[in-house]
Amino acid sequence: IFFKLNPIQNNSGGIGYNNSLFLYIFLKNVKVDLIIESGVWQGYTSYVIDQAQKKIRNIKFDINFTKLIYKSKKAKYNEFDIDEYDFKNDSKYLNKSVAFFDDHVSQLKRFLLSDNLNIPIMIFDDDLRFEAIHSDGWPAIPTISMIKEKILLKKIKWYNYGRVAYSNFKFKFDKKRLNKYIIHTAPNISYVTGYYIQSPMTFIKKKKFPITCD
Repeated sequence: IFFKLNPIQNNSGGIGYNNSLFLYIFLKNVKVDLIIESGVWQGYTSYVIDQAQKKIRNIKFDINFTKLIYKSKKAKYNEFDIDEYDFKNDSKYLNKSVAFFDDHVSQLKRFLLSDNLNIPIMIFDDDLRFEAIHSDGWPAIPTISMIKEKILLKKIKWYNYGRVAYSNFKFKFDKKRLNKYIIHTAPNISYVTGYYIQSPMTFIKKKKFPITCD
């Protein structure tokens, strides 16, 4: 899939090999009715999703599709932010769905959206901790790992390739909302695959939602 069939030869700026492997294996072994993808870029993860789930409803979101190379024939594409979408016509599929986020928008914001929509499974790429925030030029802060911390740092400053960045969070979040979920961050498998360590990918699942493998 990755070396022979993949239509995207240079996925610079997109998901790496290790995390795409986690995504493929996970989606291959879960039964859902809908997959929501926010942050499409060139379409590599859309391609991985299609390989893992051959017959599934797909809804895609990105604010710009000019870089798109792979376009799924069975997906509905929306060139705007997921926040602007009305899920009313898809409501019957939401309680058995997966939302995959790689859009560099606050992961807390995406978590709250998914929780409000009753989406039982969420996948977040680039789930960076505070001490690794400098490694990403456009971090989706606060990330899931950040909101899990005992103390949520609201004023932070970091450096990225000579640039100085600042953030000042102004929000309230009840961490009890996380108690409904099992949260697991994928391990580093670089020693197995030979590909370098990448930003962590985190999987979130409602405790009462069954994982049914084929």
